[in-house]
Amino acid sequence: PLEYYEGFEIFKDKNGSPIYPQRKIQIGPLMAYGGAGSVQSGHFRGKMILIGALMDESAYPWQPDWYRQKVREVFGDNESEHLRLWYMENAMHTDAQRTLDPPRTVSYVTALYRALLELSDWVERGICPSDNTAYEIKDGQITVPKTAALRKGIQPIIELTVNGGERADVTVGESFDLSAFVELPQGTGQLFRAQWNFDGSADFAVEGTLDFIADDHSKARVTCTYKYGQPGTYFPTLQVTGGKDSNDPFTYIRNICRVRVVVDVGEHIPC
Repeated sequence: PLEYYEGFEIFKDKNGSPIYPQRKIQIGPLMAYGGAGSVQSGHFRGKMILIGALMDESAYPWQPDWYRQKVREVFGDNESEHLRLWYMENAMHTDAQRTLDPPRTVSYVTALYRALLELSDWVERGICPSDNTAYEIKDGQITVPKTAALRKGIQPIIELTVNGGERADVTVGESFDLSAFVELPQGTGQLFRAQWNFDGSADFAVEGTLDFIADDHSKARVTCTYKYGQPGTYFPTLQVTGGKDSNDPFTYIRNICRVRVVVDVGEHIPC
């Protein structure tokens, strides 16, 4: 029988039949064999932590959910004893600690290192890993809650505003206010660092200050006032780093958030 793929449901009519012509050869199973040596079935021994990247352009975000459903078919209500699924916001397919576009993306690689450590504790010491990321899926699109308490997983969450909104229109030399609320899911560690990027370069060169509002350093405010000297459209970006061990940069978990600032030359006054 044909498999159910959530991402392809939008290409079916109301009766569940394909809208468009179908090829006789299914490419998916062939690619699965080539990549893993088998078609995934959800049957495995032991425990597993699965990482999904929400901006992945090659292995789409709905695909980890497909595998989770396979695991659920095998283990039923005992799924949580065998599998965790963590989604990483603003992460693409690139498996490098430094992404090709730092102002717009973060790496998922450190989450893999974190997963290996939590998997070891889970198997060897019976310590349960961090909770699954909560999410919804519709028409092949994964959406996650906006707060850490609801989203869970392991990644910091940032709510960033400029002059109280997502966009500010200012003139050259006019100051604007950036304000962020940052939090980690409960029990996943502490916030270590906040950094600003104002020019869209590859570096977050301006250090921010984490004003903690929780004793365990899991929640903080980050504020800044800035101004631009040239007209244009800019995207000030905040990067936040957190984790369980401040001395282990290989397991730092990052996230970013940016807002839009449109800078005009101001009102023209004739001579």
